[in-house]
Amino acid sequence: MPYNIVVNSNCNLSCKYCFAKEILSNKDFISLDNINYIVAFLKNSEKKVVSLMGGEPTLHPQIISIIEKFRSEGFTISLKSNGLWDVKIKEYFSSFPENEFFILLNLNPPSTYTPKELETLNNNLHHVRNQKLVFSINIDKTNFEYDYILKYATETNAKYIRWSFAHPIFEKTKKQINQTYFPITQYKSVSDRVVEFIKKANHLGIMTLGDHSVIRCMFNEKQYQEILENNGEFNSKCEGSIDIFPDLQVIYCLPMYSLFEKQYLNEFENMDMLEMFFESRVNMLRKKELPFKECYECEYHLRKECHGGCLSHRIFSTELLDEFHMNWNYSNIKDKTIFIPSNVNLVQNNEQSFVISDDFKIVISNFVFDFLTKIRDTNSIDKAISEMDIDFNLYKCEINKLIENCQNYKILEIAYDE
Repeated sequence: MPYNIVVNSNCNLSCKYCFAKEILSNKDFISLDNINYIVAFLKNSEKKVVSLMGGEPTLHPQIISIIEKFRSEGFTISLKSNGLWDVKIKEYFSSFPENEFFILLNLNPPSTYTPKELETLNNNLHHVRNQKLVFSINIDKTNFEYDYILKYATETNAKYIRWSFAHPIFEKTKKQINQTYFPITQYKSVSDRVVEFIKKANHLGIMTLGDHSVIRCMFNEKQYQEILENNGEFNSKCEGSIDIFPDLQVIYCLPMYSLFEKQYLNEFENMDMLEMFFESRVNMLRKKELPFKECYECEYHLRKECHGGCLSHRIFSTELLDEFHMNWNYSNIKDKTIFIPSNVNLVQNNEQSFVISDDFKIVISNFVFDFLTKIRDTNSIDKAISEMDIDFNLYKCEINKLIENCQNYKILEIAYDE
């Protein structure tokens, strides 16, 4: 899972690609103390890959010190930028050894820049052409432009272009639509143009990646084969990123930032625990209330090859959101039908008990093993307690902690009607 460090939060969250020319206050910038905390937290979590973003990260007055801190600790660093750097930043970037530093450039069509901005952009790209550049194109209309991206990539010897759709900013049961986004219902209408773009990129020796929940069904089989034959690929899974803000608030993926109550990095022991916290809750949303009726029987969805696009395009029922925000304990789920997912197994060998999934293997006590086995057989917390002849009042704390861990590690799920 990608980890994005928001070094300056100068932009409204709905304005991800703005140029951020306004004067910023100190509260917009991450402090070096918080950078040091993040470095230590990630190292303790054995995570050594980060991306720096904003707003525009190069507006941070200490961006060079921030990059050098991560470099000195052995991190692989990328930076998401609009390319409009001042001379000092340009010279710093141009001094990097090739392939040591990755820059993801979100560029708009040339007609959207002033003459001075365009001159700055062209000059900067000329000086970093030998770096590891990845260009990004954001589709927000049917006749989206792409020739300018191919031109920039060719001039700078870039070999990779990432493309994705502009997503709305999810806001509980409604949409905040004051930013430009491309409706998921129109994805198929641009499939021919996307394939055309991929073919032209391949002709220039440029690979392409469709990212951020491209739905598989937007392409027919002929188009899909053409994409593969032209060094193209795309990701149809909803795989969010964790963004860390200047005050150490953590969010799960920018379009879904309002989904969770505020959480902070220092509330978690390590990054694996933080990922588990987010994923255990988001996973239930991926499976329910899909964007199209045909999704429920779609072979790509059933094989877990496609998650139905970015969650930000959906409006979830009040019931589902209530369940999403519910912290599990005995009182909250005692009347629920619960089950152990098919990818979770209970195993006993050599007098040890384990719970094993695709993501982890955890040693558990024999009591927990027996308790989870009863839940698997009865689909009920109350029935499991009854059959094990447990006095709940004596084991209330232990059982509630077990239930909480089952939620965080996705060991149990709640069943309810589609």
